[in-house]
Amino acid sequence: LELLQQRLEDNLLAYVGNYVKVLLACMLMCVLVSPKAFAGGLLCLVAYALIERRRAAALLDESIRQDTLDTEERAALALAWLASVLTGLTPRLFAGLLLGAAIALLHAVLRDGAPAV
Repeated sequence: LELLQQRLEDNLLAYVGNYVKVLLACMLMCVLVSPKAFAGGLLCLVAYALIERRRAAALLDESIRQDTLDTEERAALALAWLASVLTGLTPRLFAGLLLGAAIALLHAVLRDGAPAV
């Protein structure tokens, strides 16, 4: 058991970048299976991009009031949340996260020896 724990720690430290890529790939794969979830993900990304664009514009234009900016930001976040719930994006992302974590964990435990870092 101690050997498996040592392998896990060594491999996680040595291959953390690869394991992150596996997690992201699994999450993307699970989202791409459902066109509705993919559309919800795109809608969330657009909402966040609009928030960032509006925030950047507010820094340049002093006529935009902070309370108006806060209200717009909350509305965009509520829209992103609603889109993620109604399209099934959240459970698909979580399933991808679990799948990627299982793959990374199995690889880290079963792989013999990590390279010298």
